[in-house]
Order: sequence, then structure tokens, then C-alpha cells
Amino acid sequence: MSAHIRFISAGAGSGKTYRLTELLLAELQAGRVRAAGVLATTFTKRAATELRERVRSFLISQGEFTRADAVGSARIGTVNSVCGSLLQRFAFEAGLPTEQRVLDEARAGQLLREAVDTVIEGHALSELLQVARRLSLDTDPRGGKPPWQDALGKLVDQARANAIDADVLRGFGTANADNLLSHFPAPAKMDLDARLAAALAAAIPGVMQSMQDNAQKNTKEYLDLLISAQRDLAQHTLAWSAWNKLTVCGSAKVKTLAEPVMEVAVMLASHAGLHGDLRRYVELMFALAADTLDAYASAKRQIGALDFTDQERLLLDVLDHPFVASTLGDELDLLMVDEFQDTSPIQLALFLKLACYARQVVWVGDIKQAIYGFRGSDTALMRSVIEALPKLDGTKEVLAHSWRSRPSLVEFVNHVFAARFEGLAASEVTLSAKRLEIDGTVAIADWLIDGNNAETRNQALAAGIQRLLASSTQIMDPKSEQLRSVRAADIAILARANDTVKDIAAALGAAGIASATQQPGLLGEPEVVLALACIRRLNDDQDTLATAEIVSLADCAEPETWLVDRLEWLAAGEAHGEWKERAISGHEPHVILETLRSLRDQAAVLTPKEAVELVIARCGLMRRVVQWQQGADRARVRLAKSRPGDRIGTAVRRRVPFRSGCCVAVGPAALAAEPSGQRARHEGTARSGCRAGDDAPRGQRP
Repeated sequence: MSAHIRFISAGAGSGKTYRLTELLLAELQAGRVRAAGVLATTFTKRAATELRERVRSFLISQGEFTRADAVGSARIGTVNSVCGSLLQRFAFEAGLPTEQRVLDEARAGQLLREAVDTVIEGHALSELLQVARRLSLDTDPRGGKPPWQDALGKLVDQARANAIDADVLRGFGTANADNLLSHFPAPAKMDLDARLAAALAAAIPGVMQSMQDNAQKNTKEYLDLLISAQRDLAQHTLAWSAWNKLTVCGSAKVKTLAEPVMEVAVMLASHAGLHGDLRRYVELMFALAADTLDAYASAKRQIGALDFTDQERLLLDVLDHPFVASTLGDELDLLMVDEFQDTSPIQLALFLKLACYARQVVWVGDIKQAIYGFRGSDTALMRSVIEALPKLDGTKEVLAHSWRSRPSLVEFVNHVFAARFEGLAASEVTLSAKRLEIDGTVAIADWLIDGNNAETRNQALAAGIQRLLASSTQIMDPKSEQLRSVRAADIAILARANDTVKDIAAALGAAGIASATQQPGLLGEPEVVLALACIRRLNDDQDTLATAEIVSLADCAEPETWLVDRLEWLAAGEAHGEWKERAISGHEPHVILETLRSLRDQAAVLTPKEAVELVIARCGLMRRVVQWQQGADRARVRLAKSRPGDRIGTAVRRRVPFRSGCCVAVGPAALAAEPSGQRARHEGTARSGCRAGDDAPRGQRP
């Protein structure tokens, strides 16, 4: 390695971006680093832009216009944008075309889910489902995906993050099963099923008699458990979780009678059948994951595309090419890696390889954070790097000050978390506040929310916020830096689940507090569904589902009000695709469908942008959207989303396949409208929706 690694430990609010800017400026001004020799990676485009612009702005303020202009040649971007630019540059050495189609995360995720579905549908899954059922991995009690499907997705993600080929992954099944079973006792040689059957047969009559003598709820529950276990055992369908429940008898009255059953049940870990099911489950899951990787790779080849992980792996391979190594060795003056704690295994390998070519290496991260853990990052990697720094002749710098929060909050966080991170010294967790204290204002308040269910607790929360807003509690205005009363827009509510966010937003709305939540995607909004239906109907005069959506949404009509008319139309033998497009036999046309019919001849020569704008304007969609609303604030928000030049136009143009075939479906656009009012947010990676009460059409509530 040609350079020593300098690691900067930077907690939230500790001035990380300022330190990076300061460091980069110092190296540029000292002439030790050329702007074109800088390679800096971040995890967001915004962070990359901020770093570049801060450096450029400071240089301009110092009159160093030449250096400021040269900053544009620095390679500062997200990990994948930097990987993409290097792959494009060294495309010949990598055996790739210079123009590469790269899938964004949304499209790649969709393609991967389709690959999983293809593999699941194509396999004879009866054996896996039987094993999963016995292991209680076949259903999610909360109604989500079966646990085995969730585990399959995670296994595929981990394989991709670690650059494991399908063939290699397939061979891991047996090794992982061996490792798992090494933690279990050796399989029992006796027939535990037969012993349990005998114990159940002996215990059940006595427990039944006890029930007749003195019925108790826990005795009845245990008797039911015994009877169902006897039945399932005879049918060879007894789940291992049910077997495990037999180890405990909640009824003291029949515990003596149940002892023979419990004696056999506690031998579950030695059951040869359990060992067999665990081994088979692991092997089948690895085989399915390997087949999914093959199917995903095939799907990408069919459309000639790469995903972000492909970019990282291809770049890792090409970095060993002599010409690439020589070129980067001559060019790389400074390698900077931001948010190092979010590094995946394959990215760590990339950064280590690039560090071999750079003259200076700076990695910045916070082991306490793992914001992008869903992308394959692992904080254990960061721990390993920190522990290995002395061997690499590296150094560690800790940013010890908090520039973001007031002293009382910093002290509170220090007190709570200083001893909570195993393996980290308190000095690496705690921060020293640099801001001045705000006298006479509350820093921390503990609210006890009353209510015996989620609905009443949400109502109590909304009532508490009402009291807070009416209390004239003082806060420091971030712009004027003057004290003022708290406003609804100053408040953020964090929840653990998306559904909770929706329910809290509904409670706030019922209390008259406007709120904004991160939306599930623009394509799920009622106004966008209506616009999409219009575009689909314009494109296909046989799309009767689009017709139903238009009729239902445009007029807020319940199905009962138009379904009879539709059935009478079909009974009269009329063309099914022309319903509501023209007046026949007393059936009145719908103005939007009439308009779309008149525009259809133009569709073939319109660009997607022109088609969207024409449909929105000629069909009067904005007017209809406003008519949905009972409140002026909600109307303004929806109207903003319905303007052709805003995100609805972009979302619709990117989603709908026109006759020209020029549009490819991509992931939904994220939406977080921010009217003046309460912000109810869910912090995390999943997007959450907002229920808007009665101000949207019943057929499609947001």
C-alpha cells in the first residue's frame, strides 16, 4: 500500500463535512494534491455536491479562481457514480462497451423481485414448503411475506454484497448446514416420535379426568395442546414449535401427569427429524438463492444492463489490470471515502485496492451509525478496519465536538449512550457541545401517552401536540437565530412502522393539525392514478380497467352508481371498449372519455411529454383534483402534484408505455409534500403513506 490510511471518526453533528472540506482545501492550496487527482466517494448525490461546492466557494472567496475551476475535474460522487465513470474510462480493459446501461436501485430491485418470483414459480416447492411448515417458517402472523421468502431475499442480497457467484453459493448450503448443526447435540438413536406418542397416550386420559373434576382454563389449554399434538404426530405434521411447547405445562394441577410428555419433549434438540429438516431447509434455501442469482443475471443480460453491484465487482476485477493500475497509480493523489460505516464487503475490497494506488487516503465514518445497512453494509467491517489500523501504519482522528445541538441535549445523549457501545471507549462516543445554551427554554420533555390501544394513544399524542402549540413554548429560529413560539412545522414525529405513521397522521388530521408524511410514491397518489388511467385509455381504447378508474375517480363515484349502467351496456350487445366514450341508447358518455377519444388520432405523433401535458390540460384534471378537497391546504398540495411541469408529469411519462415504445417502467417517484404544518415522519428506509380522511375519492385514497 503506497499511502497510510487516515481514519476520521465523526459522529452526527461533529462537523464532518467541514473537516473534509478543510482537509481537501489544505491539500489543494499546498499543492500536494491536484484537483484531477482527487477521488472522493459519498453515499448520496447531495453530499457529493455539498462537498464540491463548499470547496469551490471557499476558493472563489479567496480569489483562487483557477483552482476553483479545476475542482470540477475532481471525481466526487456516490460510490456507484465513481465506479461507473471509472468503468466507462477503462471499458476496453474491462471488456465492456463504453456506453453501459445501468439500472437504478428501484429498477434493479424490481428485476430482482421478478427473478425471485420466477425461481419460486418454476421450482417444485412442495418439499421446501413442508419443511418450512414444520419449522414454522411458512406464514407470517402479521400477514407479511412468509419468513422463508424473506430469508431467501436476504440471502440473495448478502451473496451479491459479497460478490459470491451462483455456483459458489450453491455449494455453501451443505457447509452452512454442517456449521448450524454443530451447535446441536448429536441425534438421538432412539425413536423419539414413538416415545412421545406413548407419553401422550398415557397422559391425555388423566388430564381429561382432571378437567372433569375441576375445569380450569390453563388445564383446558394444555389438554387441547396434548390432543392436537397427538393428532399431528400421528399424521406426521407436528410442527417443531408445537413439540417445543410440550416442554412446559402451565397447569400445576396436572404437572405430574404431564411429566412423561415433558421428559420426551425436552429432547427436541436431539431429534433426528429436526436435524434433517434444518439441513434440508438450509440446503434448499441456498439452492434457491443460487438459482435466483442465475435468473437475475439472465434477466439483466436480456436487457443489456448492469446494476450497482455489477459495477463494483467489474471495477474490482479491472483494477488488477496492469494498465489500469499504472494509470491510477500516476493519477490518484487523494482517496476520500465518506460514510465509511455504510461500506459493504465488496466496497471495502474496492477501497482497499484503490488505496494501493493513492498517495493519501482518508476514510471518514461513525461506527455508531449504519444508515444504509439494507444495502449490505456491516459495522463489523468498520470495527475490523479500526482494529487493523496500527498494522497498516494508519492513524485515527476523533472529531470530539458537536456543532449541531445545544449543550443540554448533548449531555443527555452522552449520559444515555456513553457506555452502550461495546468495544468503544466513552471518548469515542461522547461529544462536547460548541453551541451556546438557550436559556429559559425546554430541551427535553417526557410525555406519558395515555390509552389502552393504538387509536387512543394516537389521539392522546395529537392532543399533546395541540397543547404544545398553544403553550407558547420557545425555540430558537434556525434562520433568524431569535427565540419564537413553536410552530407545527418545527415538530417531527418518529414512528417504528409505516402503518403507525399513517395512523398518527390521521389522528393529527382529525385534531385539525396539518401534517406531511413521506409518501409511498407518486404513482400511488389518486391524482396520478387518474392521470395514468387517462394516458392508458388514450393509448388503448380497449383498456376498460382504465375506463372504470376514470369514471370512479374523476367524479368520486361509488361502483354501485355506474356498475349497473356498465352491465346494461354489455347486455345490449354494445362494444365493451366504447362504454362511456359515446352516447348510445340512453347511455350518456363521460366527458373525459369523449375527450380522450377525440385525442386518440394525435397520440401516435405525440412525444410522451406532449401527451401527458395535453391529457392533463384537455381533460381538466387539475380542476377535478381541486374539487376532491374539503380543505384549502390539501387542495393546494394536490394541485401542485397535478401540474404538468411538476413531478406528476415526470412520473407518468416514465411509467406509461406509449405506442412509440419509448418509455420504460421505473420505480415510483418519492413524494414528501411540506405544507406549513406538522411533519409526521417515519425515519428509516421504507416509505410511508398518509391517510387523508374524507378529502379524496373513496375509490382511491392516498
